[in-house]
Amino acid sequence: MTERSRIFSLFLAVILFLTWCPIVLAVDREDRKEFEKHAKKELQSMDKKIKALKSKISRLEKDARKDYDAMLADLEQKREHAGKKWQEVKKAGSEKWDQAKADLNSAMKELKESYDRAASRMEK
Repeated sequence: MTERSRIFSLFLAVILFLTWCPIVLAVDREDRKEFEKHAKKELQSMDKKIKALKSKISRLEKDARKDYDAMLADLEQKREHAGKKWQEVKKAGSEKWDQAKADLNSAMKELKESYDRAASRMEK
């Protein structure tokens, strides 16, 4: 391969990269915005569910409420943790975004599981 061919190949590779790169970045940006929007809606939904659960628990007799206090404390702690992870997703740079997204997904899963346990126990 001649020097001229190498330069041309390199030039062509740079041109292809520069035309493809903004498209990939735009798609990533849109995916990120959609994920953040979806996560915010999920957190708001969980807030409503937790509020309703608290309301049900507050109507119980004092002795019965003691059993649910620990569950509510755990639920509130998990909600706070998920909120922090959501803030991290919003602030994360592109190099840390995938990890922040995975951490938020994990925190949301724990929050939902904790809520489901508490809600099912209330039904018994």
